[in-house]
Amino acid sequence: MTKARDIADNAGKAGGGASNVIINGEMKVSQRATSVTGITSSGYKTVDRWRTSIGSAGTWTQTQNAVTDLAGFRYSLKMACTTANTSLSAGSSLQMNTRLEGFDIQQFQKGTASAKKWAMSFYVKSSKTGTYIVELFDNNNNRHVNKSYTVDAANTWEHKKIIFDGDTSSPFTNTNLNCLIISWF
Repeated sequence: MTKARDIADNAGKAGGGASNVIINGEMKVSQRATSVTGITSSGYKTVDRWRTSIGSAGTWTQTQNAVTDLAGFRYSLKMACTTANTSLSAGSSLQMNTRLEGFDIQQFQKGTASAKKWAMSFYVKSSKTGTYIVELFDNNNNRHVNKSYTVDAANTWEHKKIIFDGDTSSPFTNTNLNCLIISWF
């Protein structure tokens, strides 16, 4: 299970950061469904604004899960593998992502000499310990940057914070189009 809260705060701004740019990071809104079974293909399944991208990575159930063991949160997005792919290949993947409009991310001043750092803060709970990846994909300029984080304890909520450096090259378009995709692999 992953849960986003203060994702993409502006770490470079004095006074502790800018506003959160993630919409529905607390997983409160789920207008499509609260549970979907048999997931083997990509698309929006349950929680609004959160997309599942999957390629040959087994069969999954996704739920808007009630949280009782994490203070300050009522819901999370839960992925449960129901049928494992026992022969994963280089092309196999499962990721959760959210897409941000250019209007909502101008505060980071990407592509300028004043580009700001991004601080991503989120909670994760997994039955598997190990190293995981979060990626920022600049859809305007076809650029990727990723960082790893470690799940240290199985079945325990852990708070993670990742800092991405400001990017002085190639600005985001100031538009309502999908300019940035944030993905958890």
